Amino acid sequence: MGDVTVLWHVAVIWGLAVLTPGANVLLTLNTALTQGRHSASWAALGVTSAVFIWALLGVSGLLLLFKTFPWLLYLVQGAGGIYLLYLGYNKLYKVVYEIIKRRAVKIDPVPLTISMTPVYSVAPSTKSMFKTAMVTSLINPKTGLFVLSLFSVTLPDVFPATLASLVVIIMCCITLMWHMTLAVVFSKSAAKNVYHKAFIPIELCCGGLFTYFGLRILLG
Repeated sequence: MGDVTVLWHVAVIWGLAVLTPGANVLLTLNTALTQGRHSASWAALGVTSAVFIWALLGVSGLLLLFKTFPWLLYLVQGAGGIYLLYLGYNKLYKVVYEIIKRRAVKIDPVPLTISMTPVYSVAPSTKSMFKTAMVTSLINPKTGLFVLSLFSVTLPDVFPATLASLVVIIMCCITLMWHMTLAVVFSKSAAKNVYHKAFIPIELCCGGLFTYFGLRILLG
């Protein structure tokens, strides 16, 4: 199989994987809705940085350690599941707080004329958003296992450094383009208007999905 064919296969398979809804996509999407395009762009960079690290581990063969030492996979799996549960709990807690607050003061849902930042939250710094996105992606063992499977299917047993570099670049570019698209689309006024009209159900859904992904990793 020629290098061009290898790169094509990697691009197609990884592109489909990136488009699949998961914790990474949910994080970027929710950040765009709640914090705006700037913060979501940093989240996209955080996810891409994690993919870069996973891809480097893959082409270097270090991901094979998961097969040699299964306890490493369980360790990463446990950390990833617990972190996603934390993100889910954080979302759900803030929603419950907002419901109690609205009932206590008997106010209507947040008017659309005010700041788009939810009333209960303080916008995190770009550094914090970058770290959250990168950590979420790094401690998701399914990402590492998929990279390992991808390389085992597409890459030959022996491949040059040039091919390995191009594979890493392609994976990072596809990831960044998709997450930047999410950051731009879901930070539009129309998307934010919908978000603020359905603030509580959307946040409950996001918190529930983070919790679901965490439990799925821990129990899977």
